[in-house]
Amino acid sequence: MRKSSSLRLQRIATLAMALGLSSLGLVATASTAHAYTFRPIVQYYHWGREDNFAAVTAHEWQSAESQGYELIRQPDGWVLERATTNQNTQAPLSLWWHAGRGDYMSTATPSGVASAKSAGYVYVGQQGYVWTYARAGTVPLYLYWNGDRQDNYLTSTPEGIAAAESAGYVPVRIEGWAYPSSNSIP
Repeated sequence: MRKSSSLRLQRIATLAMALGLSSLGLVATASTAHAYTFRPIVQYYHWGREDNFAAVTAHEWQSAESQGYELIRQPDGWVLERATTNQNTQAPLSLWWHAGRGDYMSTATPSGVASAKSAGYVYVGQQGYVWTYARAGTVPLYLYWNGDRQDNYLTSTPEGIAAAESAGYVPVRIEGWAYPSSNSIP
């Protein structure tokens, strides 16, 4: 039985409140010295497709719910909502889709974008920004791959890494640096 759209929106609003959001777009604000805003990486999984979906925006959360994905971890890291004035220190985190594989992929590196394009993924949109280098309070944002499932998996937390590795995923690359929790945001 399909959930009504009002029930989906209610679940998204509940998720937003559980993450401490004052609105669906603004998640956490750093100290006034920095004035950055952050978005959580919310991990969804589709059991039929065996696909992990690192959803970052409210639109992506809604899309995951409407496609039958199940929320499995929140948050799985925090990314910048917008680039700062020094844009050389951040890279856009972009979302890609492969219809044949039924796989969402998030990447922030030139090699990740090249891999997505060469494998037939289609650009969906920009999710936020990640740091291009390690800075205080950040951890690597890893992209994992499972060849049997034909699935990409993005995570920055010890729980996410353990889940990926226990399911047979192998690390591909570091896509950038993110905050592992809202407590680590300066």
